[in-house]
Amino acid sequence: MNKSFFQTLQWQLSLRMMGAGVVIGIIGSFFVKDLWPFWLGMITGTICSVVKIYMMEASINKALQMDKKQANLYTNVQYILRYTLTAGVLIVLAITQPPIAILGGTIGLFTMKIAVYIYQFQENKNKKIKKAKESVQE
Repeated sequence: MNKSFFQTLQWQLSLRMMGAGVVIGIIGSFFVKDLWPFWLGMITGTICSVVKIYMMEASINKALQMDKKQANLYTNVQYILRYTLTAGVLIVLAITQPPIAILGGTIGLFTMKIAVYIYQFQENKNKKIKKAKESVQE
């Protein structure tokens, strides 16, 4: 089964990350005095999370075509690169922006985890609904 791009897990997670980033950013805006650095951090952190999702997909697809030893080394290097990207984003925010931007960036980076939880919750809910419909039809 070949899914279109808009049906892929990466796309669905990306939309959820952006949605979570907007919602958290709006809520966070009520608690910070300097909005621009906060939102810059939120946007930067969320974009970094989206990029990391696509980096993970690419590394998994490539690792599946390798033998076990090469795949292990390759995935470890990719893991380090993703976390270097994360650290780089936070370091650049720390150097160039007020401290509130680091908070926004950190929250933006957590949108990946939030998106996965939301996705899993919705999948479990859909499975329960499907199971209930099947039991009613029997």
